[in-house]
Amino acid sequence: PKGKRYPMELIQTIVSYCGLSGATAAQNQLLILLVSYEKSAGGFEFGPRDIGFLQNIGAVGLVSTQLFLYPKLTKKFGFLNVFLLGFCMAHLSYGLFPVYGLFYDKDKYGMWRFVPLGCMQFMYTASTGMMFPTAFAFINRAAEGLNRGAVNGWANSSGALCRATFPPASAVLLSISTRWGPLGRYLPLYIVTVIAAICLACSLPGLRVINARSAINARARSPAAVAPAPPVALVPTSLEEDSRNARREPLMEA
Repeated sequence: PKGKRYPMELIQTIVSYCGLSGATAAQNQLLILLVSYEKSAGGFEFGPRDIGFLQNIGAVGLVSTQLFLYPKLTKKFGFLNVFLLGFCMAHLSYGLFPVYGLFYDKDKYGMWRFVPLGCMQFMYTASTGMMFPTAFAFINRAAEGLNRGAVNGWANSSGALCRATFPPASAVLLSISTRWGPLGRYLPLYIVTVIAAICLACSLPGLRVINARSAINARARSPAAVAPAPPVALVPTSLEEDSRNARREPLMEA
């Protein structure tokens, strides 16, 4: 029935979360596959230890963002602007992967080849640390007045479906694009970016509605928006009462 349908802004918010979840899972999968290519194929030839080192750098970026950056950014620029900033940072960091690939030669660059990849992973996880908390906040704000348990269940199950389907699809694209030369292997990264951008474009009207509604509610709850209490008229008291109040003695009724 029409009365039981979710509002359009809530559906659009869930779409943005699904695009974010699927794109993040696919990009993490592509990172592992790309850095695992052998040196003869122009790859970094990273093993599990090297990949784990990169992921540890990413963990530092995530923790640093949550502790020091995210609260200040959301307070100053708002949740929607922080979400868009994180989106641009995430896809820019992976979009420069062909530049990182120039430093694949271990004999020539040694440990220096970890520098661009480490900066990329730090920037990427920092940006996802901006997007995911904002997406959760938008979903819960869009679900105001609804059954939030059901809404979060739909959002989490939809996001899990995207996390399950995007990585194998990106792996298939990678196996196909490698036939198109050394630069063809990076094509799935840009396809994922395009899909994520489409999801964001479809959900942006709803995100703007929720962001504006949250700003109005925040102003309504601010101390400056609270009407001052009317002045209380002072009742004159006698000198005897003033004296007793000063000594904190209770007044006795006759």
